[in-house]
Amino acid sequence: VGIAGYYHNPQGQIDRSGSWIDLQPLTTELEDYSNFGVAVPMGMAFHFTKNRRHRFGMDLGWRLTFTDYLDDVSTVYKDPSLMPTGAADLYDQRPYLVDVDPGTSGTQVETASGDVVTVPSEYQYGYWVSNGDSPPSENKRGDPTHNDNYLTLTLTYSYVLRGQSNFYRSRYSWMRGKKRIGRKSRAKF
Repeated sequence: VGIAGYYHNPQGQIDRSGSWIDLQPLTTELEDYSNFGVAVPMGMAFHFTKNRRHRFGMDLGWRLTFTDYLDDVSTVYKDPSLMPTGAADLYDQRPYLVDVDPGTSGTQVETASGDVVTVPSEYQYGYWVSNGDSPPSENKRGDPTHNDNYLTLTLTYSYVLRGQSNFYRSRYSWMRGKKRIGRKSRAKF
């Protein structure tokens, strides 16, 4: 357990051309957050040395963060008309982010981008604008009650190099199969 710092930069694609866009400046949930953060690292490690020369290891690390925006997802989809330029375009590119009444589930509707899709349920992703008297609906996008965490697994291998100095030979001769010689003179009291 300790303290760790990190930098994160969530990104998304407008289309499948391979062009990635940074999401943090777009404030897709109308919420500002920092790309830098602090985490509490926890973990465990296992290392095994074979023939005094080859060292294999596995480190498992869990990081508890103090933010829910590592992936730019926390609360609900916001009204695209309130978003800055570029953020609303990300919503428009997904075929299920449609501008229809949630009560039209199971029917075919036209998305803002012109695609015709079948809306499977009233719990569809996106921001719904009502055609009737009911208010607009912000559908769930994430879970703001839990902060984001991440897990890392690191596999390592190292090889002990032999040194040629007298210091190395006197301290690490046991690696070559020779026993380390202790003190040559006995202490007398």
